[in-house]
Amino acid sequence: MKTNRPNPNDPTKRIFLEARELPPHEQEHFVSGAAAGDQRIAARVMRLLSAERSEAATAIDTPAIDLHDLHRSAHPDPEPGSLPHLGDKYTPVRLIGCGGAGDVYLYEQNRPIRRPVAIKLLRPAVVSGTGAERLRREARLLAGLDHPGIARLLDVGEAADGRPFIVMEFVDGPPIDRDCIKHETLLPDRLALFRELCDAVHHAHQRGVIHRDIKPANVLVERTDGRPRVRLVDLGVARLIDDGLSPGPSLTMAGAVVGSFGFMSPEQRRGERADTRSDVYALGVLLYCLLTEALPPAQAPADQRALAQTSPETKLLRGELGTIIAHAMAPKQDDRYETVRELDEDIRRHLNHEPIRARGPGALYSATKFLRRHWAASVAAALAITTAIAALVLINISRIETIQAHAEAEAQYAEARRISNYFLRDVVTRLYRVPGAQEIQLDLLNELLRQIEDFLNSRPNDPDLLDDYAETLYALADVLSITPGEWNTAVGHIQRALDVRLRLVEAVPDNTDYLMKLGVAYARRGDFTLRNDGPGGAISAESAAQTLGFYTRALEIDRRLVEIDPDSRRFRDNFYWSHDRIASVLHRSDKPGALRWARDAMEVAEELARRHPDHYLTAFALSKAHMKLGRVLHDSGMHEQATPYLLIAAEHAERLNEIYPNAWHFKRHLNYAYGEIAKNAKELGEFQVAQDALAKRVQIAESLNSAEPGGRWRSLVSDAQQRLLRFREDFTAAERAAGVGPERTGPPPD
Repeated sequence: MKTNRPNPNDPTKRIFLEARELPPHEQEHFVSGAAAGDQRIAARVMRLLSAERSEAATAIDTPAIDLHDLHRSAHPDPEPGSLPHLGDKYTPVRLIGCGGAGDVYLYEQNRPIRRPVAIKLLRPAVVSGTGAERLRREARLLAGLDHPGIARLLDVGEAADGRPFIVMEFVDGPPIDRDCIKHETLLPDRLALFRELCDAVHHAHQRGVIHRDIKPANVLVERTDGRPRVRLVDLGVARLIDDGLSPGPSLTMAGAVVGSFGFMSPEQRRGERADTRSDVYALGVLLYCLLTEALPPAQAPADQRALAQTSPETKLLRGELGTIIAHAMAPKQDDRYETVRELDEDIRRHLNHEPIRARGPGALYSATKFLRRHWAASVAAALAITTAIAALVLINISRIETIQAHAEAEAQYAEARRISNYFLRDVVTRLYRVPGAQEIQLDLLNELLRQIEDFLNSRPNDPDLLDDYAETLYALADVLSITPGEWNTAVGHIQRALDVRLRLVEAVPDNTDYLMKLGVAYARRGDFTLRNDGPGGAISAESAAQTLGFYTRALEIDRRLVEIDPDSRRFRDNFYWSHDRIASVLHRSDKPGALRWARDAMEVAEELARRHPDHYLTAFALSKAHMKLGRVLHDSGMHEQATPYLLIAAEHAERLNEIYPNAWHFKRHLNYAYGEIAKNAKELGEFQVAQDALAKRVQIAESLNSAEPGGRWRSLVSDAQQRLLRFREDFTAAERAAGVGPERTGPPPD
């Protein structure tokens, strides 16, 4: 676990102090060797060296976390009594961060109200000249900004020794990148935070202010009741867009380099005049960081570049988001978005499946955008569009065979894979929700499978390709499993996918991601074996034994992964689900065994909650664990004991639906939770509780059906209505409700 104090055995300081004495062109090679293969230490030292070069050249604020950590490794935090005294209005608490021109301290404001504040105070060495003027400029800039996403200016003053200071709102939160990593923030939520930041920066631009030092350390995230809010801080290198708006000479002369190196636009690095598009560039870099948790390869230290280029997260950049980032980070200012609002609008368009403006309206691109926006239109039109797009995919792929130049062939291969991935992970999934689209799904998936197999003939050991192969087999199996006469083919595909996962783990045994996916493959193989006997009721002893065998292998892998990395949420989450699956199998034929495993699953879920309390999937696991234990207790005749577990399951599910009101799987889970409450309450004679729970089921099912028309949820509505009407003994109405739902075409129930 990370602590506030640096590790005394950390060699970062020693390597940094030795490397700083070398010429810049020799530093990288030296650091790589001195770090002895530890890429994190090497990357940290290179960031420190980069920050120091920027500080030495311009005496500006550098990334506070790096230089502050280095400062603290040599000098412990000063005692409050030794911090600058600013009169009786402010009581010093501690040093927050160090910069090239000034330090930031946490003080307690005593009057007119008590509250923590951040005070920026110039260092004595830079009080004379433009340093003091820069701080006063910052105060004037902040005073003109009024936005919930920008830290407010509270006061200005002068210390007893003549050093000026400004008092700002204290933002109690980590940098945005660290917050997203800590909370394992999902992509849509990361983009939502980024859009909040864009709105704050746009506000500053509208009032004549360019930030010019946008970076994660200056974008903090506060959380209130678990809900994040972005706050932009430290306009220490900001300037007015029009110098004529502010009296006095410009503080940023031609040739001065102002900003943090990794996020600097090319014009800033050259010491040329910056404008709003310089902030657009920095926002592009920051968005890249949020998506990949690394700097862009061109910005990163060399020892981080290979990691950045091979990380799984970089797959996100092969589509529209990569295009948006590239447009924001264009080397020439004229080639970027003109305003931050334009950048924000393209993110909005991406989220709404509208064509973004950063790329041309090609036939394939426009067709796919139309398909995603108008999915609820006629099925025939949707299928026609999909068929046309599929043909375009095959044309793109087939071009590879005719290209002779190796470099161009590689580029075409990458583009073909990108398009194939789009169809595999997006179009096919959406077709699954359209009644009557099963045939086109099968055609498209079978063609994708053939193309991947062709690629594998020339690239048999490509891990990304093998990963795509397994995922395509899974998708095909899901469709074939609900296609009459194709069950055995579906099971064969699931087995082939498992074989691919085994092959990957054998080739790279130390890769925990491949090992985790192998565990999931065993679990899915067990799921199909279990479904072979039908979705509910008793199963044959042979099927139960086979299913338990697959689930046990998955459990062994999950347990091993938890031992390797006890803090990994994904590993612990999978560990829980393996327990849940085993309890489900035993629930059908061995109630005492199911009860033991359900209690074990509860313990695993509670440990997951202790380690990762804020993640939404933790809440989902807790809800499922309580519902599973409640169901087993109910079916074992222990109705009173089951009640609190079922109620807690519904409470967790309600909270999930409050936070994610449009997530259908959480609504469906809540629907089943109330169904279990109704069954249990009826056994206890609590008929009003049972009726209220059944009415709640109808309400949830109808909200699902109205939010996503087209028949997917009609069977759920029909089932909920029938159960409520039968409970009320209105059998005639129940028979009418039975005619509402067609054969299920959506996902299976929980």
